[in-house]
Amino acid sequence: MAVFGQDPTLKEIFLQRSDEALDPIAKTLIRQWDEPMPTALQLLEVLDACVNGGLCSGLEITAMDLFLQNQLKEEGISMTTLLERATWRANY
Repeated sequence: MAVFGQDPTLKEIFLQRSDEALDPIAKTLIRQWDEPMPTALQLLEVLDACVNGGLCSGLEITAMDLFLQNQLKEEGISMTTLLERATWRANY
């Protein structure tokens, strides 16, 4: 929850979305995110769950993808490197 004069974190913003826009299963994964910004790997995990499980709207998918692209730059890693770390993808 945002404190007066302090911007909400990305985690807080997504957790405030309605259950129709962002399924509670996706919110469970989001609760595990680092603050103030999730890692690229954390963003990818939720994106994968949302896309493969139909857990969120297109708006949320687009927003998470934009944040993912930014985090890749911030962390100085490529999508290829990130995908190698995405161990859960073996289940898809």
